[in-house]
Amino acid sequence: MRLLIENIITEKDAEYLLSLAFNRSIVIWDNPTVNKALERILEALPQQNLIKKKSYWRIERHSGKGHPWHYDGCIEEGGELKPNHMAWCNYSASILLAKPEGFEGGTFVFDNPREEYKDSHYLSAVVYSSGANNDPQLHKVEPYTGDRAALLCFLETD
Repeated sequence: MRLLIENIITEKDAEYLLSLAFNRSIVIWDNPTVNKALERILEALPQQNLIKKKSYWRIERHSGKGHPWHYDGCIEEGGELKPNHMAWCNYSASILLAKPEGFEGGTFVFDNPREEYKDSHYLSAVVYSSGANNDPQLHKVEPYTGDRAALLCFLETD
């Protein structure tokens, strides 16, 4: 499953989220801006889901390395999908907080079929299935230069 929820947050919301500490996982879901986006994400999932204990969110800002091809809730070994350290993760979401003109590269890319998100990703949520048993989506973030930041949500659901 893949979908794009357009304009899930505002520019003002993005500015606020960019002011928070980044690159740390937060398991407490008490941030009204994050929770507003989470409500829309949960409504869009195939069935009514409630987030469970291991779910977390983070504001991610890295040095431009991007992320190589990967699954969030499993790993491929010998042509088979096997549990990884996030085997509990059923769904994931990424919301680009930084304006796309502020960095080069950094495109969010799915494999098979290939889909790319950069401009359309700004203030919008790319939501996808992540678990080994629910059609996990292989994806990457291309290396980049400049200031790229995203709100990431990793969801354990019923």
